[in-house]
Amino acid sequence: MTVSEGTLTIKGETKAEEQQEEQNYLRREFYYGTFSRTVPLPVGVQGEKATSQLQDGILEIRIPKSAGARGKEFPVSV
Repeated sequence: MTVSEGTLTIKGETKAEEQQEEQNYLRREFYYGTFSRTVPLPVGVQGEKATSQLQDGILEIRIPKSAGARGKEFPVSV
């Protein structure tokens, strides 16, 4: 994972193997590949303070907003 010039880039690699064995034959398939995703970041985030965590196959990325980019809070009546 890299953050530069207002973009977040995630790169990874996938590998898989499948095997099917029957009475008269054996079939094996191998899958390999790389991928990358680039996402533009909104103005006012602190990319140098980005953190990430991978748990149970889920990648969580947190990028804090700068103090000036946070909106004002106000009550909403329902």
